[in-house]
Amino acid sequence: MRGTGADDYVSPDGVGYLYGNSHNPPYWEPVGLEIFNGGVIRKAFHLVDFNGDGKCDLWLVDGDSGAAEVWINMWNSTAMNWNKRGVVTGE
Repeated sequence: MRGTGADDYVSPDGVGYLYGNSHNPPYWEPVGLEIFNGGVIRKAFHLVDFNGDGKCDLWLVDGDSGAAEVWINMWNSTAMNWNKRGVVTGE
């Protein structure tokens, strides 16, 4: 998520919180950032690097319509921001 080359962890439960890889297994450091909030269920979101910058972007899929929204991760080492690219599939 943060582009450090290490795997981070997002805890999905309607609200997604970021836990950073501390390079001290098995400990994950709570970064305290809310990635998303909106009642998103686990199977509706996917983390994928869409633009090749090494940071996971967010892909939200509506199970009823099949519409998928892409949000580009704009992490800058101090703040989590998202650039909504819009609906890329579905109606």
